[in-house]
Amino acid sequence: MYRSDPLWKALAFPSLMMGIGAVLAGNSSAQVHGNAEFFPATICLVFVIFAQLAANCYTRYREVLYSMGYDASLPIRKANNTTPGYDKAMFYRVFSFGLALMSLMAGLTLVSMGGIWFGVVGVFILVCGWLMVGGSTPLLLSPWGSVFTFILFGPVTVISTCLLQSAHEATDPLSWFDISPSLFMSGIVGFMCANSYLVYVYGNYYIYKDTLGDTFTATFGRKATRILVLVNSFLAFGIFVWACFYLKLVNPLLASSPSVICLIINIYIWWQMKHLPKYKLSTLAVIASLNVFIMGLVASIVAAFVGIPDDSHMQIF
Repeated sequence: MYRSDPLWKALAFPSLMMGIGAVLAGNSSAQVHGNAEFFPATICLVFVIFAQLAANCYTRYREVLYSMGYDASLPIRKANNTTPGYDKAMFYRVFSFGLALMSLMAGLTLVSMGGIWFGVVGVFILVCGWLMVGGSTPLLLSPWGSVFTFILFGPVTVISTCLLQSAHEATDPLSWFDISPSLFMSGIVGFMCANSYLVYVYGNYYIYKDTLGDTFTATFGRKATRILVLVNSFLAFGIFVWACFYLKLVNPLLASSPSVICLIINIYIWWQMKHLPKYKLSTLAVIASLNVFIMGLVASIVAAFVGIPDDSHMQIF
């Protein structure tokens, strides 16, 4: 269902908190063992922001075409300048292309810094991103949307951000010592981002059920979605606490504090999913995305106290 929203709403800025939080979580993973680097982390952040904005804008383009009765997988020339909504659709399409170019520029910078393997990661992100929002059957509107959200924002974003920073200082960035924090954190962030997606489709259940696709909630029901959100929340919490003790951090109780904060927020979201009126459920998706950002931010702050001191010889200027 198409909604005539202003541009700032069409770009879904609150959803950016997922990508920003994932990058911050990757930064905290590098920081734990003294490998954090400001500049590579910043470029990762720029790439994720523009990539998400491009995907959000293209998603709104599809919604406009759908509301006009056209198939978004077909060329837009089926419409014409006198068709209501055509100019809006063209604007979203062109704007998403411009944002994608910005993300490509940042991505090429990352490849120049990290080498050919980051080019392979970039191609994987491009393919997965298109499968999620493009084509005739976008995966975001399928029961598998949460799986791909887990992969892109969890392992891909977190591990790549950590490796890019570790590669500047670590002798072997793929050693278990340097990469292990990001492996744990990738699962944590992946489950939390999957929750953010599930809460979003749960809040828009009646829209997607009758119009746009078969999301997880439309396929398995509202109760199954609430159960999965709760399971994901405790999995993220359990992995975080176990990792803090496994990695033998200086103060594992302090180190695990971000997981406690985020678990409380996740339980609040789960509780409200059942009790909030239908027209207010969409606000929970904003809270779920913000929760990922809180995880990444607090984890980065705590890592400064419980991690190994940074012995980097690099200078920003």
